[in-house]
Amino acid sequence: MIFYITLTMFLLGGALFLHLSARVGGKEAPIEQWFSRVPGIDLAIFYFTFAPLGIGAITSGGTGLGIALLAQISALWIWVLLHEALSSNYKTSAGSLHQMMSKINGRWRNHLAVWVTAFAVPVFWVVRIAEILVYPPLTWLVRLPNYRHSDWINVSRQKFKGLVGYDLILVSLLRLDDGGLVSRVRNAAQR
Repeated sequence: MIFYITLTMFLLGGALFLHLSARVGGKEAPIEQWFSRVPGIDLAIFYFTFAPLGIGAITSGGTGLGIALLAQISALWIWVLLHEALSSNYKTSAGSLHQMMSKINGRWRNHLAVWVTAFAVPVFWVVRIAEILVYPPLTWLVRLPNYRHSDWINVSRQKFKGLVGYDLILVSLLRLDDGGLVSRVRNAAQR
């Protein structure tokens, strides 16, 4: 139980750090900029996805892995609830994306779609490690151009401006911002 609580607090502390670093210094805050590009984004994703599972597996084997996964899920939901509760932008009306998507697709299908995306995390790590380990020898062997990681691996917070809690998770995981779906769902919710 102590391991679970400690790991959950460890994850929430990281989320709080990232949240506050975005607030201090405005859009061009050096910390926020660093975490928006490689290697900062790799470190942040490692911190929230791989490190807890690794710590759990190393300390307590399969049981620790399960506890770490439960801590990750708990920290995510605590963050969502706190973010929604503390945000002045959050609307409890049908204007929220997740409520509108639940009306369109059904609540269980909407939630399941978000959680199914979690299976992409190990794939992300395999691809990212291949980019780091496999591509550099290829640039030398077959004279491919150098791979500038920061040109391809980054996150733009401007795409998600004004989104709160579950909506922010929904859009970032499912990539609902592509093709203007976010604006279409928002417009439908306002009608």
